Amino acid sequence: MLTEVGGIFVKIAFAHDADVVLARSLQGDTEEAFDLVSWSNTRSPATRKQVVRSFVQSKQSPFLIHQVARLKRKEATDCMKDYFSAGGDLKDIAEWLAAAGQILKTGAIPDDTDGFWGWVKKAASSVVDAVVGAINTVADAVKAAGKSLADAVSAVVSWTASKINDFVEAVLAAGKTVAQLLTEAVKKGAALLDKFVRGILAAGKKALDVINWAITQAAATLKNVLTTLEAALNSFTSLLLEVAKLATAQLKQVVSALLAAGKKVADFVERLSRLAYDTARSVVKILLEAGKSVADVIKAAIGKGRQLARIVLDGLLAAGKKIADALVALKNATVNAIADFIGALKDLGRALGSILVELVGLAQAVAIKMMQAIRKIWSATVDILQEAAARGIHVIKTVLVAILGTGIHLKNVLADIARDVREAFREGLIKGLLEIGKSALTLLKEAAKIAASVVAITFGLILSVLGSHRKLTSEERAEAAKVFGTSINLDMVRLTDANLASDLVMWLNKNRPFTTMYVINHGSGVKLKTDTLIQRNSPTSGRRSIQAGCT
Repeated sequence: MLTEVGGIFVKIAFAHDADVVLARSLQGDTEEAFDLVSWSNTRSPATRKQVVRSFVQSKQSPFLIHQVARLKRKEATDCMKDYFSAGGDLKDIAEWLAAAGQILKTGAIPDDTDGFWGWVKKAASSVVDAVVGAINTVADAVKAAGKSLADAVSAVVSWTASKINDFVEAVLAAGKTVAQLLTEAVKKGAALLDKFVRGILAAGKKALDVINWAITQAAATLKNVLTTLEAALNSFTSLLLEVAKLATAQLKQVVSALLAAGKKVADFVERLSRLAYDTARSVVKILLEAGKSVADVIKAAIGKGRQLARIVLDGLLAAGKKIADALVALKNATVNAIADFIGALKDLGRALGSILVELVGLAQAVAIKMMQAIRKIWSATVDILQEAAARGIHVIKTVLVAILGTGIHLKNVLADIARDVREAFREGLIKGLLEIGKSALTLLKEAAKIAASVVAITFGLILSVLGSHRKLTSEERAEAAKVFGTSINLDMVRLTDANLASDLVMWLNKNRPFTTMYVINHGSGVKLKTDTLIQRNSPTSGRRSIQAGCT
């Protein structure tokens, strides 16, 4: 036991002043020092102050703090107040916290400090529990003394990263938040902030906690923190997975900061498949909002597969971009790579017709390449023809040029039109073929290679497209009525108005007039005589006819 006589500390049988007790403690008798501190709390405040002062003056403040950590809360608070009154500072408290933090990380007491920390083995069910309790005792005492552990950050600026990690571990265990620590660290400069970020991760805290704090800081600080996190996490993918947990507004802020830090569009796009779909699509939109072009985003996704193409296209379309924007950006890609994007559009519910519409305006060579890719996804030519025919002549012409440019022969296109395309769409396709430079004669020659039925259908369609017909004149009608009476509906009879290509007529009928249903056809520039138009009773057949084949 210790007693006090006239301000002099006496141990039964031996008289020792405080300095002697401290000297003995440093040689291993730590319990004697603890007895001294505990005893001082049972005496007068003046005695306690004198004991505390002895620790401070002998430069053994960390040793005092270690003993304070073992006291009851009230006693610890009184000693801590005396400590600061005697000139003690937070640096020594930081030193003690670093030592405590090291034990927290490992869960074991280092051999060289067993005498110093040996008491914790008996103080609780585990070493970690005992150390956490000690840390909180000190933290509460510091707070009660009007100080803050966060203020201790200024004392660790010159410390090594490893020692700062230990300090951070202890301060977090004392209940300080990530934001509180980083707010103090950033005041001391980027170098210390970097160490604290790493220390926080080493203490098991989430990178997202750090990111959420950094978002509230200046742009330069956010950029530096993100760079540190990427290095600490060992990959940009790991960082992006953390960033992806943010709300959209915060995500936009972080993506912009990462771009400012030197990240490329490809760094984001190549990792989109690893993110939740909606988040990945949001990243694409954010890249565009940050000033990156459609070409930048598309280029980064080329050759990376249909799934990534789908994410990128969905993001582009959600951002208000058009399919044509994507197709233009794909003009230099391979057909297989383009097919990934065409397939992705199909996955996104975009109809074939809506894709064909976007081919209008593209350079012919590009449109042909796009058609090659389209045929990989929609292999039936008839499907492509029908969708084009439903969209108007400009689309029809573009699609026909592209289809023929892919190597499909005109004969096969005509066969599809005559046999498989719905009747309502056939005329538009024939008109398109004529307008892209395929002559009527050429079409009929190709149809003749297929079958007579295809020739008939093709010819009828050509007539419908090219033929400008007129009704019978009053003189022609009067003559016809004399011969046929009411046996023919003369209102339905039409004559071609001399605008069907003469070479077509010459090839088909050796320049002789001929009929197709109620239409009387004749060569260009020819005016039919009445006796040619209206054939009276034939001396051989006894028949009468009008050159409409309608008798």
